[in-house]
Amino acid sequence: MGLFTKVLAYSHAHNALYLIDNSIEDYSKDKEIRYQLTLFNRNNKKRDIGRFPIDIEEVDESSFRSNTSKSAHERMVEKTKEYIYAGDVIQAVISRRLYYESKIDPMAIYEVLREVNPSPYMYNINLGDFKIIGSSPEALITKNKDVLQTVPIAGTRRRGKTKEEDLRLEKELLGDIKEQAEHLMLVDLARNDLAKVSFPGSVNTYEFM
Repeated sequence: MGLFTKVLAYSHAHNALYLIDNSIEDYSKDKEIRYQLTLFNRNNKKRDIGRFPIDIEEVDESSFRSNTSKSAHERMVEKTKEYIYAGDVIQAVISRRLYYESKIDPMAIYEVLREVNPSPYMYNINLGDFKIIGSSPEALITKNKDVLQTVPIAGTRRRGKTKEEDLRLEKELLGDIKEQAEHLMLVDLARNDLAKVSFPGSVNTYEFM
């Protein structure tokens, strides 16, 4: 978990960019915070913050390194399948970490990601020694006053070129047994997690597949 005193958050719902600046039990910094807010507002009147200059180098995929070899990863997958058949686990994510050394500006990476894979939930988190950049089509959980909501997504299909193809792909997705099972599992897990922090009987499913 991270505790951030300064956050830039863009709201798609309101088409607005918010600067969130938290002062935590240190009132001596109030003057500095007011100064930074004034400086931020003054600078943003002079330039368009909608786009940043992008300078991305050509990436050679062969230069990527991993913490797990392909053969070791395949063995992990087969072992996990055995655990599933035995009923020891319900779901597992078997991943590999990739490494690539570069001097690319993290903001440039974020901008390219926003161009090639735009999503409602994108983030660029500066943790000092390292940065976390990503995009997601869903929020794990949202809170509005005393109401918690989660919308799990399981299974996707590409968009069709025509309305007819869209409907065909939708029917194919909804009829996929594997996707149905995964979606049911995610809904059950979400309901169970919400029930732990909710009043008894207050967890409801409004839409299901």
